[in-house]
Amino acid sequence: MNTESHRRAVPNSFSPSWVPATGIGIRKAGVLFDALRVDGDTGRDLADLLVTLTGGDPGPILTQSNGRRPVYFLIPVGSAAYRIWPPGFTRLASGPRRSTYIPIPALDGSWPLAWRCRPTSEDRFVHALLLHRAAGLYQASCEISSETTAHASAAGSISGKCPTPSSNVNPTSSPA
Repeated sequence: MNTESHRRAVPNSFSPSWVPATGIGIRKAGVLFDALRVDGDTGRDLADLLVTLTGGDPGPILTQSNGRRPVYFLIPVGSAAYRIWPPGFTRLASGPRRSTYIPIPALDGSWPLAWRCRPTSEDRFVHALLLHRAAGLYQASCEISSETTAHASAAGSISGKCPTPSSNVNPTSSPA
């Protein structure tokens, strides 16, 4: 059986060599790409913002539907190394005395992983500077929203959507 013919289940769909034909593969960070992981609604909101900012093609973004519900932004190798990322970002890279592995699902997904934005070419990834700026925009909008929410909450009218340090997901809690 030719596995390459099964790789392209969707006509005219592109599948990079690093995406498995079925199931989930594990790829070492720092070889083809690195990743940034953002858990929960913050990661999903940031992915939505990137999709909007790029007209629908920000580069490959993965979502996980269990646990802390992380979102993985696949970025070029080394592009996150010299930036200070906001709280909640986890840099997934390999280096001296450290190896990090990233789960990669087939194009059609494999529970609990799914592509929020599929890869469109072998070496096209999320632009790390754009992601960094989008994270800053998101964080600033949360700060503005928090101030507005604080005033409105004092008046007893609304509660905010943006995460606060006390609203982090408990790692021992079960998914809903």
